[in-house]
Amino acid sequence: MKLRFPGTLFGTCAVKKKLSRDFRRQASLLIDDRLLIDATADFSDFTDFYGFPDLWGEIGAVLISAADPKCLSQETLTRLARGKELFVYAPPEAAPMFPMAENLHFVPLRPFSMTDILDYKVFALPTDVAGEDNYAICKDRAILCLPHGGILPSSVLRALEGVEFDLLVANCPLLDAPPSADIYRHGSLTVWRLMREVLLSSGNLAERSRFLLTSLPTDKKKSIHDKLSALAAEEKMTVASDGYFLAF
Repeated sequence: MKLRFPGTLFGTCAVKKKLSRDFRRQASLLIDDRLLIDATADFSDFTDFYGFPDLWGEIGAVLISAADPKCLSQETLTRLARGKELFVYAPPEAAPMFPMAENLHFVPLRPFSMTDILDYKVFALPTDVAGEDNYAICKDRAILCLPHGGILPSSVLRALEGVEFDLLVANCPLLDAPPSADIYRHGSLTVWRLMREVLLSSGNLAERSRFLLTSLPTDKKKSIHDKLSALAAEEKMTVASDGYFLAF
C-alpha cells in the first residue's frame, strides 16, 4: 500500500514559504492514489505544487471524516467527480454540506459500520464528537487512521480486538502538551505515547508497526516540525509534512 499526505495542517497556516516543511495545507490523506480521506479546499494547491494533475482522475472514492468545511470542499468534490461517478462516504451529519451533482453520490457511514469501498474494507469508528469518524482500513495491509479525537474510547478498543495494524496515522494538534481535559478531544505526543502502549499490549500494534503524526499547527517564528520530529523519534513515531510519501 502507498500513502501520500496532500496536507498535514490543523488550524490556519502561519508559514508562507511552500518549500518549508512547516508549510502545511489542510490535513488529508491519500491511499494508493485512489482513496482520498478529506476533500479539502487545499487539495488543488497540492496537486499543482507537486505536479500531480493525474490524481484528479485516478481518485475513485472519497471519505469525509467530519461534517466540517475544512474536510469537505464542494469545489474539490465537484472537480474530483468530473467525467466519472464518484462515491463519497461521510457521517450522516455531513449531508447538508454535500454539493448537488448527478455523478456525485453521498453514502452515509454509521458508527461501527463495515463498508466495502473500492477494494478496501473500511470500518467507521466514532469519536466523542457527533459527525466525526476515524477509520480502520484494510486491504493487504491494515491502517488505523485517526484524524480526530485523542484517547480511544473503550467501545472502539473492543471493536478493534483481534486486528493488528501495520500503520497508525494520528492527529497531533496539541503537540507535546502535558495531559489535560483535551486528551479525549485532540491528539498529542503524550496521548499517543500512552495509546501506543495500550495498543501494543492489546495486540493491535506490533513493535514493527509504523506510527505517523499529522494535523499539526504552525508557528511563523519557529519550526514546530523540527522540534516535534526530534521528540517523536524518541517514541518511534514520525512527523509527516505535506507531500510525505510512504510505501509499505
